[in-house]
Amino acid sequence: MGAASDAGRVQAPVPRPAVQLGKAEGPSREQASAQTAAPAPGPTVQLDKAPGPSPIAPPPPVAAPGSPPSGQGAVPPMPVAAPAQPAGPDPHALLLEAVQAGRHGEAASIAAAWEGEALRVHGMRSSQVVHWMEVRADLARLADEPGRSCELWIAVAHARMARGESPSDEDVEAAADRAHHQFEQVRDPERARGHAAGLTALREQVPGRRPGALDAIKRRLDALGDPNRKG
Repeated sequence: MGAASDAGRVQAPVPRPAVQLGKAEGPSREQASAQTAAPAPGPTVQLDKAPGPSPIAPPPPVAAPGSPPSGQGAVPPMPVAAPAQPAGPDPHALLLEAVQAGRHGEAASIAAAWEGEALRVHGMRSSQVVHWMEVRADLARLADEPGRSCELWIAVAHARMARGESPSDEDVEAAADRAHHQFEQVRDPERARGHAAGLTALREQVPGRRPGALDAIKRRLDALGDPNRKG
């Protein structure tokens, strides 16, 4: 391919670093800017380093291991002042332990329980709820559930905007980029088409800092083929 051909490609956005459950490394900003395919994953929320004392009380008992994975998540440090650490194990440490042992259903159930408690104590638009949504989104990624992870990152972006964050804010754009990256990982054509509508609606609000996000979704759908076309 020549230089003129390369210059004509439309680039899809690349997600910036996210919350990190493990030690995953993503491409550098320089490497990411050179890519012309779908967004590449960045580091995600870090569960081995909890974001400071938990601002919520311990959650109710969680479901037994084996519950369906709920989400992926990497969480930045919480911007709110938090009271003293509640009694009991750090939930982030429990999540990391469960993920490392392959108990993804258990990890998802723990995170969902803490999100539910954050919702009860702090309300739907609280930063604590957004934190646990992000955790669940990254847990879905680690459980190899890209469709679920895509849905959760889309929900994170909308939740942040509902809190008054701008579509151009870094955290909103990062959530949209991560949703887009996970969409690209969905291999089942029918499921991918199902996630395309929600991602397209989000990208119309949050196009990101690199051009071509909507075009990238269309290219992916074109590559999947028309489900109504006779072979």
